[in-house]
Parts: sequence; C-alpha cells; structure tokens
Amino acid sequence: LAQLGAEVRIALMPDLGELNMGIFKEATHVILSRCADRDMFKSIRSYCNRYDITLVYDLDDCFHEIDPQNPAYGLFDPETEFGRTNTRNIEDNLKDSDGVIFSTRELKGYYNDHLPYSHILHNGLDLSLGVRRWECPDRQAWRKLATNQGCHVDENTVVLGWSGSITHIADLEIIGDAIRQILHQNPNALLAMYCDVELAMHCCLTIWHLPAERFFLVPP
Repeated sequence: LAQLGAEVRIALMPDLGELNMGIFKEATHVILSRCADRDMFKSIRSYCNRYDITLVYDLDDCFHEIDPQNPAYGLFDPETEFGRTNTRNIEDNLKDSDGVIFSTRELKGYYNDHLPYSHILHNGLDLSLGVRRWECPDRQAWRKLATNQGCHVDENTVVLGWSGSITHIADLEIIGDAIRQILHQNPNALLAMYCDVELAMHCCLTIWHLPAERFFLVPP
C-alpha cells in the first residue's frame, strides 16, 4: 500500500476501554486483523459508518479448526461457551466488514459462504518497508553459524529454513517425514531453525530424530 502511494499507519489493538478512535482520523480505509472481540469491532464499525471509512477484515488463520496443542486453543475451544462465542464473533465480524483479506485460497474457501467482498493477499515480507532492522549480519552469515554448531559446510551446501512459533507444533509433526527424507536424499543439505530454542530442539531431536549435525539454530 505504501509503495502505491498510500499513507500507512500501523497500531496494536488496545483493550476496548483504551480504544481511541482518533487513530482512525483522516483514514479512508481501516484494516482490522484477527479481531475476535465483538464489542471492539462494533465500535470501530460504527465509527467507520459515521465517517464513510471502508472497514476491511484481515484473517490469516482458521480459528475454527485450531489444533488442541496450540496455546490459543482455549480461546476457540468448541467445547466451551467462551470458545464458541469467539468463533461466532469472528463469523459476525467477517460478515459485517466491507471486505475481507485472506492469506490463502484454502482459508478463503473455508469462510467464503459467510462473506462480503473478499481477496487473497499471501503472507510475505516487504523488506523495503523498513519497519524492522532487516540487515542482520549474524543471521545472514549462516555458514559461520552452522559450522560453529558442528555442521559440515562447504561451497555446495544447501540450507532449508523454517521459522515460526510453538503454535505450529502440530504442523511440525506433520512435515517430519518430509524433512527426514529431504536430508537423507541430500547429504549436503542442512536445516536452519529460526524459533524458540526449546521448540527447535524438541522438533529436531525428539520428534524428527535428526542427527545434531544436520540442523542449526538461527538466533532470534
């Protein structure tokens, strides 16, 4: 959006009692990500209606199908009234938005029956935005990192990378066989893990049973 000439302002969502509608002043569009708070949404919806602002809902996860191992499962547990209320809130918020952005076609297909105008905008990093300090020499010097952690590295070594949080533990269990097969068929390939150290060690050693010399950790 910024590259297209729009003025973009990013703000973390506060508690409802602390919400200052002034952050939307002079906005033409408001993009609201992952909001499961119905009261919060209705307050923003009302403000957008009053000032003719387009309200877009952004969703990059299927909160109706969260794995029980996910730390957020309790928020959307279908066996509890609290969880069911949150999933209903997401459905209502989707329907009451002027448009919806999904990160994948599968996610759009899951929710499509509930929706107004919707688009797919794949997850990605725009390094030109400069919001974070992307130039991180320590992370980019992967050969040094791998060598220091006991991996064999030469000019032909290929690295596969994974980054994420503990919320993806079920996904990591699923891809274990593929990871092992790739590394077995490619002796000069390594796996780089950019995540919590305990998560990386649990997956690589306990779940996937990878040799220690076939993976290395990238510092957060």
